[in-house]
Amino acid sequence: MTSIREEKPVRAKPEAPEEIKDHELFRDFVEQTWHHIRHVETIRLWTTNTYAFIIGGVLAFASAIPDKILKIFLLIVLLFIAVLGVLMNLRIKANVEDAFARLDRILRERVGLAEQLRFGTPTGFARHLSVHWMFLAFYIGMVVLFSLLLLHELGVILWLHDLLGVPRP
Repeated sequence: MTSIREEKPVRAKPEAPEEIKDHELFRDFVEQTWHHIRHVETIRLWTTNTYAFIIGGVLAFASAIPDKILKIFLLIVLLFIAVLGVLMNLRIKANVEDAFARLDRILRERVGLAEQLRFGTPTGFARHLSVHWMFLAFYIGMVVLFSLLLLHELGVILWLHDLLGVPRP
């Protein structure tokens, strides 16, 4: 009987990073990465503000018109925009986390700021609540709200009342 030896995979030793020769260029690179992160966050905030104004205007318009078909169409449009908002926020979250990870890695490897950096897992209340998840919860809430409004306009809610034997409001 022959024994089979398990061999551990050989990992290549990490190469020492090349010394930074142009400190101004490196500083500009880090600064531009930080500005990119801030820019993406600003885009998300302004997109959400614009979305809130669109919601207000469309719902005010929809409440003033008697045509049920147009109301249903407007709710479908709002539902579609809310789904796009969810997808946009997931993409922005991934983009920001990737940029932070790159910036963190560069500063740790190239500058040796491992002790000074605070990137990573937040502590305290911030550990349970983040801006990324608040934006995502807002858009998911809008998807649920517009789905319920659409079901109401289509009469599905009244059909469920009859099905369950609950008296109509």
